[in-house]
Parts: sequence; structure tokens; C-alpha cells
Amino acid sequence: MNIRAHRKLKATVNGTLPKGKSGCADDDTGTGLDGESYKLCGKSSDAWVHVTYGRVSGWIPAYCTTQWNPR
Repeated sequence: MNIRAHRKLKATVNGTLPKGKSGCADDDTGTGLDGESYKLCGKSSDAWVHVTYGRVSGWIPAYCTTQWNPR
């Protein structure tokens, strides 16, 4: 999954979070933050979560994670 610089699907890709790998979610609200709406991973939402994977930080669609429970 692409880790993006901003909460938009066409934002610059900072890096990739490989399928099955874990990143550290930097958002402790448990709700994700509003960004550009998307229809991905079988869901429609505008919730994004900020993650760090290795030395790469950025945004991923919250509903495309397996251990995230956005609004």
C-alpha cells in the first residue's frame, strides 16, 4: 500500500507498506483524520491514518488496514 505525503490519492508517494507488514499508527484518536474521499478495499470513506514504516512516514486510507477501526 502506498504511504502518501498528504491525505489524497494522488499525493506524492513517500514509500510503500508491503502487504502483511505492520507500521506504527501515529494517530491515537482511533478515528482517523478526514481527507480526500476514496472507495478502496471494499469501503467508501474519507478516513486516513498517519503511519510510520521504517524511516517512511505518511498517510494511508484507514479502511485498507487490518488493525484499524475508524469511525
